[in-house]
Amino acid sequence: MKKEIFLKTLAAVMSFLLLWFSAGLIDYMVAVCFYWEPVFCIKNGDKNGGFYHGLGYSYVITGNFDEKNTEKPFGAEYIEFEIFGERIETINRFEEKED
Repeated sequence: MKKEIFLKTLAAVMSFLLLWFSAGLIDYMVAVCFYWEPVFCIKNGDKNGGFYHGLGYSYVITGNFDEKNTEKPFGAEYIEFEIFGERIETINRFEEKED
């Protein structure tokens, strides 16, 4: 009986961790690689970006997310990625990279 409860609890915890990791990975790929707004985050901002809250991670993104505005390219220009309040990565899309 105890073994069955333990296995069900372990399966539930592992399922939650897999879903959390998958949502975080998808948001990271969408924001950092494709310069779009994160999918699984709550947005606090406007069409020029804002603060995006995920479950244990967050983004600060500025850019042009208004499809009608053609003055600037569509997508993120600046991205800060944090996990549990610690800054992991900062990306400036149009900054020239040094080799």
